[in-house]
Amino acid sequence: MRRIVAAFSLLAAWAWSAHAGFVRTLDGKSYGGEVRFAANGDLVVNTTNRGPVTVPLRNLLHAVFSATAAATSVGGLLPDGWKAVDIGPVRLPGSAGFSGDQWALQVGGAEIGGNADALHFVHTRLAGDGEISARVTRIRSDDSLGRGGIMFRETLQPESRFAAWLVKADGSCTFRQRSSAGASVASKFTVQAAAPCWIKLTRKKNQFAAFKSADGRNWEQAGASTLELPGNALVGLAVASRNPSSLGVVTMEKARLTRNGLWGEYFAGEDFRRPQFTRVDPLVDFGWGLDSPGAGLESDHFSVRWTGQVEPKFSENYAFYFDADDEAQLWIDGQVVPRTSFKKGDSKPGKTFPLQAGRRHDVKMEYREGGGSASVRLGWSSPSLVREIIPASRLYCTVEPKVSANATNRAAPPQASVPARGILLRNGSFLAGNVQSVGDTSLKFACSGGKQITVFTHNVAWIVFRRPKRPQALENVAGHTGVLLENGDFYEGEIKSIKDRSVKVSSVLFGLKSFPQDSGEVAAWILGDITPQAPLCELRTADGSVFMAKSLAVDKDQVVVTDELLGPVNLAPSIITELKRNMPK
Repeated sequence: MRRIVAAFSLLAAWAWSAHAGFVRTLDGKSYGGEVRFAANGDLVVNTTNRGPVTVPLRNLLHAVFSATAAATSVGGLLPDGWKAVDIGPVRLPGSAGFSGDQWALQVGGAEIGGNADALHFVHTRLAGDGEISARVTRIRSDDSLGRGGIMFRETLQPESRFAAWLVKADGSCTFRQRSSAGASVASKFTVQAAAPCWIKLTRKKNQFAAFKSADGRNWEQAGASTLELPGNALVGLAVASRNPSSLGVVTMEKARLTRNGLWGEYFAGEDFRRPQFTRVDPLVDFGWGLDSPGAGLESDHFSVRWTGQVEPKFSENYAFYFDADDEAQLWIDGQVVPRTSFKKGDSKPGKTFPLQAGRRHDVKMEYREGGGSASVRLGWSSPSLVREIIPASRLYCTVEPKVSANATNRAAPPQASVPARGILLRNGSFLAGNVQSVGDTSLKFACSGGKQITVFTHNVAWIVFRRPKRPQALENVAGHTGVLLENGDFYEGEIKSIKDRSVKVSSVLFGLKSFPQDSGEVAAWILGDITPQAPLCELRTADGSVFMAKSLAVDKDQVVVTDELLGPVNLAPSIITELKRNMPK
């Protein structure tokens, strides 16, 4: 391990610009933000909440150095409670990742439209009304109608009902929806909103409204539509490329989910200093008695802080009531609310607050429990409203995506991350680029940067010319040899010879057949099995290449990666996007 640490310390001498990324440590911690090298070679992460955090290299498990979409979408984590999935027959498998408040999603050959969708969707559940907003920083697609944005969706089925507010590569933003399962998608309205731009989609029962903004504070409504969706719908971020042969990529930041209820922070002790857990509480109406409010807390000596907003139905003066055993305080729009008992016979309405219908007013409540029985509740009344517990439908809180310290990386097997063209070596290394010539003994290959290399043919497991229409077919050829066709069919057999840009395969069922590499029907030659080694580390570059490195060294302004099958390979530091230490099993 000394060699990799020594190499890292030399990297600090280079003038690498700092980028948004993430770092994970051997002791289970995760940090997101601007990542850079310190003078001594350690990593420094400028986090949003904690400021600069130094990570010694001896404690480094995984680092992403740049916020490129490829690095984040493949190497990033997902926030707690979020999932990512391909919906429908995508041509190139999608991926999504989250790092330091940055999102990246990518997928190939997909469309949100017609009678059934094909897209990559990262999502969570939203019960009741709410909204999702984000700043779309970039949309990249070889098709001008490639799109990415935010979506409410009934199910993960391709024909599902949905409402989506999508930024397109042509510089416009369109609201699309499918009103019934299997129906054709309708484009309801379109406005000019080229990335970077802020977008927001709100739901109130079956009413959906789309907004855009230049700064994320002042919103302009672009339109609205009616759509019946279940109360517990999926909500999240989506991308579709339309181009069948290349990836469409969308990058976003500051994605926020607003939902019914108040954000509850639960602390051990009565001084709000030792946080234990957080959750969304639909309303404040608890009678815990002698029980604990949740895992990790004792039944006595704890505190809770609820924050969020309240939205009245009527524009009039409201009185607030709260009971607590033991102590509580309440603020509305920053003003202290005198304690007034909720019980009708105990007190009359005290101080009132003028609230506006449809406007959300800030609310904060703090509760302390010393000992014995524990209970707390919050209510209101107005001239048009009898005294009641404030219902969940009138409470809102904004939830920021968070990655827990013990989150696991969504590392994919080598074949799942193979781009459209390249060679996969038997040890799991992948080189993105084009095959120039191939014979029985050696293969000449041009990397995406134009550099030419020669590889022994017997070290090559796959030669990928293009993605098949059914990408999952690549996952089903492990342990076999033969030719994978562009339509997803696999011609299995023994590899007899490779020459004149063609491979001959002997099949028990079909006999001897040649497959030229230039044939449009051929997706990949499968020459052997993949037997990944246990490298010191795994290094990724911006073009999608992956090196299973036995060691790293530095020679002037180059990183020298030693791969077991390739030997030493020189890389410019600017193209390195990710480094992951191998952990013995």
